[in-house]
Amino acid sequence: MKQITDLSIESYSTCLVQYQISSLTLTILNVQPPQKFPWDSPQIQEIIDREDPLLLLGDFSNLTNDLNGSINKINGLEAVLPLNTNTTYSNLKLKFSDNIFVNVIARTYLTGIWGVVRQGLTHLAIPNGWNWGGPVSPHCPLWTEVYIRRVNENGKL
Repeated sequence: MKQITDLSIESYSTCLVQYQISSLTLTILNVQPPQKFPWDSPQIQEIIDREDPLLLLGDFSNLTNDLNGSINKINGLEAVLPLNTNTTYSNLKLKFSDNIFVNVIARTYLTGIWGVVRQGLTHLAIPNGWNWGGPVSPHCPLWTEVYIRRVNENGKL
């Protein structure tokens, strides 16, 4: 893993890293965008326009209720999970919309298999209201399967 930089776009905190997996360089940008996140800022646009496969991870709950309108602001990045997927550990009070957005290049490496981890996220030492055994986070982890072609020294599979 190579951390490229911690971006500070206005007052928003983001983390940009690159992973080298076999011959694939995968760029990952982790964000928690508020409703007025500057998707058209030069720093974000430069990352989105890269030729490397890009995964944009984050909690997109703070965007407008119409997530289809927000996708246009992300300039061609496509959501891996359906936009109405609830990624909250407990469905009682909160509803989070965590997701993974990918560019066209990254889409070619995905198998289409994804998931939301909902089990094994509690610990006895974490309070759960007046009881014990609460969740580590109200957000559930997300995953998607990436297919990596292994290329030998001769350039053949």
